[in-house]
Amino acid sequence: MRRLLTILSICVLCFTAQAQIVTGVSRTGEVGTAGEDLPFVGEKGQIESTPRLASTGELLDVLMVTTAPISDTAYYTATSGGEVKSNGSTGVTARGVCWSTSPNPTINDAHTSDGNTTGIFTSGLTRLASATLYHVRAYATDATGTYYGQDISFTTKKFYCPSITANANESVFKTGIDSVTDHEGNKYPVVGIGSQCWMSANMRATTSPTTGTNLMVANLNGNVSVVGKQARWKDNDPVTNGWQGIYYNWNAALDTFQASHTETEVLHDDVLCVGANFTNVNRRGICPEGWHVPHVAEYQALHDYVAANYPCGTNATAKALISQTHWTSNSNNCNVGNSETNNATGFNAVPAGWHGSDNYNYVGGAVLFWAADFWDDSYHRYTRKYTWLIYGSNLQNNQPLWIHQGIPIRCLRDIPIGQ
Repeated sequence: MRRLLTILSICVLCFTAQAQIVTGVSRTGEVGTAGEDLPFVGEKGQIESTPRLASTGELLDVLMVTTAPISDTAYYTATSGGEVKSNGSTGVTARGVCWSTSPNPTINDAHTSDGNTTGIFTSGLTRLASATLYHVRAYATDATGTYYGQDISFTTKKFYCPSITANANESVFKTGIDSVTDHEGNKYPVVGIGSQCWMSANMRATTSPTTGTNLMVANLNGNVSVVGKQARWKDNDPVTNGWQGIYYNWNAALDTFQASHTETEVLHDDVLCVGANFTNVNRRGICPEGWHVPHVAEYQALHDYVAANYPCGTNATAKALISQTHWTSNSNNCNVGNSETNNATGFNAVPAGWHGSDNYNYVGGAVLFWAADFWDDSYHRYTRKYTWLIYGSNLQNNQPLWIHQGIPIRCLRDIPIGQ
């Protein structure tokens, strides 16, 4: 009899010791030990054994949740999911995945809703930031609370321009560059689209790269020049309106002025604005060294590549080029407007609109960029070409605009990708 009691004691000690080495996560997300009344999962999220109360050995009526590995990681999206098993639970009322930039996310963070049953499910994570570390956990809810799977971390992809020899102004990433710096030290992200390497933010330089002259105009309601260089922040407020970049007149954008006038002279009427013609040459303008103000043909090449590779409906290309935020709402599927489906290319065109003689137009509804090309006819002697993305669905190219008006600048690298 004493021998039998000794054997039983040893077995009880073995069970207790086994329970004490198990750690896990409670339905509230708290990390527990075997001495607490918590349902336990292993380090990889699987249930080590049938969940029991460590204090009594009583079976727990719980949901057992496992987080699926991350797959299809992109710039703004990823795929996960999980599996839900029941150990006597009264029924699943919700399931999905939750994510955050902090460990052990909960349903109070961003999350999906992927049904109300047990079994395997797949979840799509959206509205992520590029080049960012995220933590993901699957979850399932029943009448007793919410249970979580293991924490899995991953990093979204980073936009960069591959196969390029970087110069001193460019930050090298992998086999290419991920940013470029202008003559004032402002840093801009870049992205490769087709054979082109584009900035993915609007220029913010306030001075001429060739003369160092200040281009900024404090009086936003004053006349803007057709002969000199001028630029401005929206409402003269770079803190609130920094996302739009700076609005440049054409002379400031191309870093040129008429020799018969001073560099920043204000003259907007009654002058035959012949000016410079950069139609057939790369013009650095306000851009960093090794980059230039794009031509209409280069914008057209961007459009053609996006139309072929990122179509939306019938010939709709704008959504793949525009930012996910700052747009006027539009519920039509392929039209611009705030959406996690925007910006598949990473070009990130923001709706800054343009600045006329004394007001701003289409902020939240349109993108315009100067082109280097000259508009060659007598009626348009005050104009130069520009390209735009309007509150709609397509890129409109090769349009005229008065050169004294202010619109943003995007720069294109002189050397194409792969050369």
